[in-house]
Amino acid sequence: MEIRKGHYAKYLHDIAIDQIAEDYREKGYTVNKEVPLGTYHADLVATKENQNIVVEVKTGKLTPERKKKITELADYVNELGNYQFKVAIAKLPKDKELKIDNLEHVLFDYLSKNVPAELNGLSKQTLDKITDIFLNKLVVSNNAILVEGSGIIAVKLDLVSDNQTAFTTDENIPFDFEAHLSNHQGNLMVSKFTHLEIDTSLFN
Repeated sequence: MEIRKGHYAKYLHDIAIDQIAEDYREKGYTVNKEVPLGTYHADLVATKENQNIVVEVKTGKLTPERKKKITELADYVNELGNYQFKVAIAKLPKDKELKIDNLEHVLFDYLSKNVPAELNGLSKQTLDKITDIFLNKLVVSNNAILVEGSGIIAVKLDLVSDNQTAFTTDENIPFDFEAHLSNHQGNLMVSKFTHLEIDTSLFN
């Protein structure tokens, strides 16, 4: 299951406060959250010796009400001795799309000719296709390419039921991989897998 961005944004404010608090604690500060200051509440106050840092976290677009609150809190804090006011702007990390055209077919071609032991351990099977490739890493060096990611191997399994009736079932099996690719006369191909983990736990 992939978590949608909207759910990340929902908790971004709290996550940002936790991260800022951790950063200040590592620097030797005592940190408190939701600290009352006059008639206001600060997201976070970090204190070390005579230094007090008040932090308000901004996520998304500022409403006029929120902007007014931050301005008023800043004015109040700036009138206090040994206090410093900061606004932290929290943003969701940008997605980085890593993609190699036709990679599913390149991996499938190799695995169909070199069937992994995990699949050979199942009942008679036929590799059908590879889908849903998601890359975590892509490194290109000269003509060599290193890819790391995950995907789905679709297989057709020939099974026998309890009453000895033969039937074929389609199964989708997740896998993780790290592979070295090479370009041979304009055709991309797998040189070797340095990691290949196929999850057949559902069949054990």
